[in-house]
Amino acid sequence: MQRLEKMSWYKSSQVVLCLRVLVILIYAGSAPLTAEEVDQKTSADRVHVRSSEQANFIGPSVQRTGRSQAGRQYLVNGNYLTSGVPLEMAKQRYPKGVPNHLKRTGAAASIPFNYNVVTSSSGNLIVVSNCLQCHAQQIDGQFVMGLGNTFVNFARNIGPQAEAIDLLLALRYGTESAQRSDFQRFKTSLTAVAPYIQTKVRGVHSADKLAFVLAAHRDGRDLQWRTPKEIPQSLHGEAIPTDVPPWWVLKKKHAMFYAGTGRGDFARIMMASSLVTLKDTTEASEIDRAFVDVLAFLKTIEPPRYPKPIHADLAAHGRLLFEEHCARCHGTYGDQERYPNLLIPTEEVGTDPLLAQANGTTYRSYFEAHGDSWFAQPPHAAKLVVTDGYVAPPLDGIWITAPYLHNGSVPDLMTLLDSPKRPASWRRSFRSNDYDYDKVGWRYEITTPQQDHDASVYDTTRQGYGNQGHRFGDDFTTDQRKMVVEYLKTL
Repeated sequence: MQRLEKMSWYKSSQVVLCLRVLVILIYAGSAPLTAEEVDQKTSADRVHVRSSEQANFIGPSVQRTGRSQAGRQYLVNGNYLTSGVPLEMAKQRYPKGVPNHLKRTGAAASIPFNYNVVTSSSGNLIVVSNCLQCHAQQIDGQFVMGLGNTFVNFARNIGPQAEAIDLLLALRYGTESAQRSDFQRFKTSLTAVAPYIQTKVRGVHSADKLAFVLAAHRDGRDLQWRTPKEIPQSLHGEAIPTDVPPWWVLKKKHAMFYAGTGRGDFARIMMASSLVTLKDTTEASEIDRAFVDVLAFLKTIEPPRYPKPIHADLAAHGRLLFEEHCARCHGTYGDQERYPNLLIPTEEVGTDPLLAQANGTTYRSYFEAHGDSWFAQPPHAAKLVVTDGYVAPPLDGIWITAPYLHNGSVPDLMTLLDSPKRPASWRRSFRSNDYDYDKVGWRYEITTPQQDHDASVYDTTRQGYGNQGHRFGDDFTTDQRKMVVEYLKTL
């Protein structure tokens, strides 16, 4: 979310922030399995991977089978969000057009990749946010679909901008106009959630809390919008930051979310992104069916290859070290790929525990209420499960997914594997070409803590933003660490 100082909205650099929806597309999936295949896969994974001593294995769930090409079409052109601004106003924001990264045709060809053009209920063409707001990024001029967006800015309050756009629509088209009406559900959502989802740092997300704030404004069974008499006290605390995992790891995972809380039907959970503008369960059912195809497409995405030369001998030695010290949690790669799907207790992994703890305390009532909601109804029920740890993720394409850890608190791989050298407070430029291919991550400068000042500074002394834990690389020598990083470039 980024970018009214002037009433001429399309000239404002901040209006993009208003147009971007807080999409909570969920990050995990698994290949479609029959019940028999679930049993076989569960057994195979247990046999072939030596697990962590305290880790808990997460078994797979039966998933619906979709059509990948139809999924891509719906993802980049579909109407899973149905409230936005008139196409003619959006086009004025981009008078010279934009790169057509998605190779779209028609009106969408001149709109940025993170928006779709759809027909509103009044028959107007409108521009709405899509999933690529959070799940695509450019690095060194390369557009990468499925890469978590680490340039997003949840540190800004988007409520006032939404109100300003509503005023401009009223002035331009009239207070009772269809164009203004087309924007109302989007505006209502944004102004309702804005006070609760701000992060302290740019580049991280608050998707977990966004989901719970939206849930507080929806009837669990009919999903219609409701304005609560008061927001539960549990939602008044600070948003807990998360990094966005890449889509290409979805095919391996058995649970969604960093804490492995999302189980059951993944397409059903993923379509919860539509809660931002959703009308009711009739519309939800239509979107739900389409997201089966979206999930099928996401599982076809592969990570981009590391673009620089790789030292083969170092990488070979690094593979041996990785398989001895890291594979028990993160799996093996190459001809004998195996991903263990382990939930590692917070006491063992040692990373910032706030996110995992909040699921069982601050947000527990929402986990319990989910069981009675539309999302949890059979035959394709989604489930939320409280856990006490974090899932060790697959590392495919890890070279391009900086910053690291579940809260994005570590800027590069070399620093991740040498915890005493992790900066307590650091700033990056947020330029897409400022990537360090040797240390594998973002270039940064060390700063002093900026507790309530500069959102470009990542201050790891904040609660929930800690960079502690995952010290498993500390025992490596400097040369061994370089070997492991060289190997990770090949994944």
